[in-house]
Amino acid sequence: MKKTFTFELDTARLPTISDEYLAACWYTAQFVPVEHGDRDAGEAVRAIGVEIIRRWMRNQPVPMFNVQTEDHLLKQIRRFARWNGAEWVAIDASSSTTSVQGTGA
Repeated sequence: MKKTFTFELDTARLPTISDEYLAACWYTAQFVPVEHGDRDAGEAVRAIGVEIIRRWMRNQPVPMFNVQTEDHLLKQIRRFARWNGAEWVAIDASSSTTSVQGTGA
């Protein structure tokens, strides 16, 4: 017998769910059958991870998100493209090197 199950997640409700359910959401989200790099899956996993960290750090008086793992990569991508809300759009190469490095031709 073969069955299919749908995994539905309301990220706005993450702060209200139990620790056990949150852990189950984390494991389930890691095995969602989508293509690697899927934006929606990545955003869902990030939201779950942030909630897990928020709970773990609840009583710690430290900032959580001053430095992120993707900061360097995003900085490099922004040298050559801009996000228009739906996709990355290439920018003029001469203007990107001029503005980033402060030199002109």
